[in-house]
Amino acid sequence: MAGLLRSSRRAASTELSRKRMQLVRCRTAQILSIENLHSRQTGQRMTGEVIRHLSDEQVNALGLRLM
Repeated sequence: MAGLLRSSRRAASTELSRKRMQLVRCRTAQILSIENLHSRQTGQRMTGEVIRHLSDEQVNALGLRLM
């Protein structure tokens, strides 16, 4: 029984790690997307660090359009 619990915990931990990496990749892709859209539409550079600190309202105020 102890072996079953241990492997069950390990599987849960592995699945959690996998999901976290998926969310990190998604967040990174979204930040890069905003960075590229802003650069193409304004000709100005905005770093990922600046984008990470923007609120939802500030991102919406940028007026970025999908092409």
